Amino acid sequence: MKCFLFGVLLVVCHVFYAQEHKTTTLYRYGKPLVTCETNFENLFSNVPKYIENNDDLDLLSYQFIGVAKNVNHVKKLLKKNFSHYPQWAVAETYPGYVISGKEKKSVGKSEVKLMPAVIPPFNIKEVVKTIANEYVSLGDRIYLLRFVYNLETFEQYIFVHPDTKEVVTKATVFGNDIRLSHFDYCNKNGSE
Repeated sequence: MKCFLFGVLLVVCHVFYAQEHKTTTLYRYGKPLVTCETNFENLFSNVPKYIENNDDLDLLSYQFIGVAKNVNHVKKLLKKNFSHYPQWAVAETYPGYVISGKEKKSVGKSEVKLMPAVIPPFNIKEVVKTIANEYVSLGDRIYLLRFVYNLETFEQYIFVHPDTKEVVTKATVFGNDIRLSHFDYCNKNGSE
């Protein structure tokens, strides 16, 4: 009986932990992905609300440029992404909680900031090959996203699965996973 109760407790704790740490991206959060373009509508809406230090970032435009024709075509575009890739990463800070009686109070602030990225040495050719072969599918829609970061203009090719309407987030600038609790925190406390 003790083993059974302990097992139930473990399952409950695991479920609670999993719910607390659910994630999404700036492309997915917001409107349901009914069209491929909804990803970009969400992105353009979310950056000013949920990225703390977005002053140095201006999303300019996105445009549909075609479909993934073959692996070589995909690799060529991915190489362009890496040849001029912004050096930043998303850093997340989450508030702690204090439980007093039956109340759970947030202590601190939830933030997602743009931070300079320390890019580990990796084989770009191998990364491009892996993304092209394992994550992008022939027929995926290709969009060109233009934005300015730290007064430098960037263009990045974004691949979107036409059936699921999901962005291929591997090696995509705004494809980082962000905890849902961050969005909830900002919505509850107002974005600054």
